[in-house]
Amino acid sequence: LTKVFEIVGPVADFNLDKNDICVGEEITFTMKDTANVSTFQWVLGQTNINLVDPYTHTFTELPIGGKTYVELVVWSEDSVCSFDIRYPINFYEVEARFEFVDSTICENSQAQFINNTVGASVYSWDFGNDSTSTDENPSGQTYSAIGKYNISLAIQDNANGCIDTVVKELEVLPPPVVTATATKMCFGDSALLEASGANTYLWNNTNIIGDSIANPTWAFPSQTTTFTVTGTDTNNCSNTATAEVIVLMEPTDKFIDTACYIIGDSIAIGKDYGPSFIYDWTIGETDYLTCEKCASQVIQIKEEQQSPISFIVEYTDTSGCFSTQDEYEICILNKYTVDVPSAFTPNGAGENDIIYVKGHGIEELFYFRIYNRWGEIVFETNDINTGWDGTYKGGEPQNMETYIYQAKVRFFNGESKEKGGSITLIR
Repeated sequence: LTKVFEIVGPVADFNLDKNDICVGEEITFTMKDTANVSTFQWVLGQTNINLVDPYTHTFTELPIGGKTYVELVVWSEDSVCSFDIRYPINFYEVEARFEFVDSTICENSQAQFINNTVGASVYSWDFGNDSTSTDENPSGQTYSAIGKYNISLAIQDNANGCIDTVVKELEVLPPPVVTATATKMCFGDSALLEASGANTYLWNNTNIIGDSIANPTWAFPSQTTTFTVTGTDTNNCSNTATAEVIVLMEPTDKFIDTACYIIGDSIAIGKDYGPSFIYDWTIGETDYLTCEKCASQVIQIKEEQQSPISFIVEYTDTSGCFSTQDEYEICILNKYTVDVPSAFTPNGAGENDIIYVKGHGIEELFYFRIYNRWGEIVFETNDINTGWDGTYKGGEPQNMETYIYQAKVRFFNGESKEKGGSITLIR
């Protein structure tokens, strides 16, 4: 007994326009030799394409092992029966690949690149910072502005003509804004250092710091010292700040100044030791002081003295560490004179252009008069700080000749004196 069965169902085949391709290259599949096919589908990995023939596809990644498959599945009417067939596709192993050592870096630091490319003959890098390279393994790139940068690597395989490009994003982060403060300290004591603006800190001068990674921390310098702290944030970006520890030293031996001045002269006393000290002049003589809490001052003694006057200033640092005194022993010379130079040169050279009444112990100038040869007054003043500039009452320059002067003053001892003579004007 013989039975004959007729097997019915769909059948199909397809062509590939090429069997070996590059990543990024198009490949076309075309059905052929079909029978009883009602519907069909192309299967490419996780991608299914229905009812397109011919179908052109682009593979954007190199498959593992450099090989993949394309499958055609066909169905009969009402999808009762199915048939599938598949063919391999071989890839030239050419693919652009690179990694960052770190895809986030800090401003003004370097980005490093690891090239994992396969099958390339030519490399073309664009680092997004106006720099490019054709090196297979380029050097690190510095980025001086914060932001996001697109880094691209384009490659080519000269043997098979394959090309590929990969683009990755690099982020450049700002450094932290680190600040540091320090307290003053007395010699032999300690100062508090404190920083802010970061996550972790590292102080320099570790030999005079209790804990160089603590914040706040204590410092023990023996002299005024500047400390630098490096602050690092959670992105591992760093910045620095400085803080000065002012060490208030115990003063040296007491300063004593002994000097003599002519009665009525301006006398400068005191020293400015800086803003870290306060001053007190009330310990010694106070009658002639212009201030009691200043660092230095200019005084004037207009009375005859039989013995030296002692001015004492005590200065104390604002932290109350130490205090000391400076003393100024001032003797007054009871010397009284009045005079006028015999010649001057009012030529605008800046030296000896104006003639004044000079002298010692002068309290008041009654008058200073200049006469020309005809007895006419060409200049007159009662201000000892005003002199003659060689003009006629401040206007027209006078001729080069000899002039007569008269001057009268009162001294600090109450006595008056007149002085006269001649002045030669030289041009």
